[in-house]
Amino acid sequence: MIAHRPNKTFSGRKWGTTLLALAVTIVLGGVDFATGREVVISPLYLLPVLWVSWVAGRRAGYFMALASAAAWLVADMLDHQVSLLRATPYWNAVMLFVFFGMGVYLLTAYHDAQNFLEDTVAQRTAALRAEMTERKRLEADKIRAERLATVGTMAAEVAHEIRNPLGAIVLNLDLIQKEITCLALT
Repeated sequence: MIAHRPNKTFSGRKWGTTLLALAVTIVLGGVDFATGREVVISPLYLLPVLWVSWVAGRRAGYFMALASAAAWLVADMLDHQVSLLRATPYWNAVMLFVFFGMGVYLLTAYHDAQNFLEDTVAQRTAALRAEMTERKRLEADKIRAERLATVGTMAAEVAHEIRNPLGAIVLNLDLIQKEITCLALT
């Protein structure tokens, strides 16, 4: 039985993907700073977050969600726009992190479910193949047994067909012997 076990080690591919996504996030932060508040690109931060979540897993996805929210916060703070409350940029960054975190959770849950289903299909396919092999073996055994039964029936019929004439020959030989004995006594 194959059980799905998530790989707890961080492979080179996962590190590479995370570092590349981090670089993309930094570039997005620069673009966000350059465009200011006129162009909203905060949804684009979700792309590297989801990419890392799919390739490297939930923890790396949460890390990227935090890095993306921090990049957005830095770009927003460097913009020097005056807000009514000093805490507004921090609140917005926390809300982006929560939004990104929900995306990470949903995507990794989907990915885990997909892996589980693939493992289940592989298990069931292996079980069906084993059952099909067993059925083929049993059918071959059944055909072999039927052939042996047919051969046995034919052998019994042949033996019967041979026994009848032999019985007649033995009976006739007994009669001939009795007649020879009767003739010899007379």
